[in-house]
Amino acid sequence: MAECDCDKELLVAHALGDTDPEEAARADRFLRECPSCRLEFQVHRKVAGALSSRSSSTMPSDLREVLVRSAVQARRDGGPAWAAPRSVGRGRISWAPVLVAGAALAVLGMVVFFFVPGAGPGSSVDEVVSGGVGRGATALDEIMQLLANLQQGWGFVQAFLERISPLTRAVRTAFAAVGLIRWAVAFFSVTSVIGLIWRLNRSSQNRSVKHA
Repeated sequence: MAECDCDKELLVAHALGDTDPEEAARADRFLRECPSCRLEFQVHRKVAGALSSRSSSTMPSDLREVLVRSAVQARRDGGPAWAAPRSVGRGRISWAPVLVAGAALAVLGMVVFFFVPGAGPGSSVDEVVSGGVGRGATALDEIMQLLANLQQGWGFVQAFLERISPLTRAVRTAFAAVGLIRWAVAFFSVTSVIGLIWRLNRSSQNRSVKHA
């Protein structure tokens, strides 16, 4: 269905009660001639009625109009124009109720966020800041305690090393002695092999001379 030529801004103003007699008459003519405009106007009236229940001291004078217009804009951006109730063919789904519900939820969320006591930005920021400071102080205390424990543990390690330092020196001396013994044994073994080969060679030469 093609979008009608009704003045949507005029319908919003008429729902808010901000029209003069001439504009109100023109809006009523739109409502009589266009079923989709009647549906849209009913939604505007419901939203305006819900917002009018708020005290004027807690809501700026222009905020009601802004919220209603935001609902209208959300409906325009979300899908086709408003349409009168009609039969839906097989395989086609009418998204108008879903879009209307989404716009109403958006308006309700804005009202709750800005005007319900305890849900505004000030209180939540204070809670977040105080919680963050508390967690930061706790984490800093844990880090300082960990550093103190590490320092104390390192002191125990140093004291233990000082106590076993004589034993450490003795072990090092023993390893050094074992190293010298191993080198001496290796040198003696190699020298013995060389001497044995030399003796065998010398004996072979002596036998050759005697047979000659």
